[in-house]
Amino acid sequence: MEQSKTRTYLKYAIGEITLVMVGILLALQVSNWNEERVEKQKAINYHLRLYEEINVALINIDERVEEAKKMNEDMMVAMKVLKSKKPESSISKLNKD
Repeated sequence: MEQSKTRTYLKYAIGEITLVMVGILLALQVSNWNEERVEKQKAINYHLRLYEEINVALINIDERVEEAKKMNEDMMVAMKVLKSKKPESSISKLNKD
């Protein structure tokens, strides 16, 4: 009878230990899954910010290119004025425009 109780107790103890181990393993798996999900979200947010910053930089570059084109056109006009035989009359034309 005593041996039967011991066996029953051992089976119960092994079952409890197994149940606790399975619970711990499940909790670890859920924790790992959550950390992975958080890391993926961080990466997505990082890429979105990077994309936005690149777009802003491209807009700024386009604006600078347009400014440089305008300056180049103005300099070409100034060069023509300076190369002309009568720069005074050309300068007065420019001032009127």
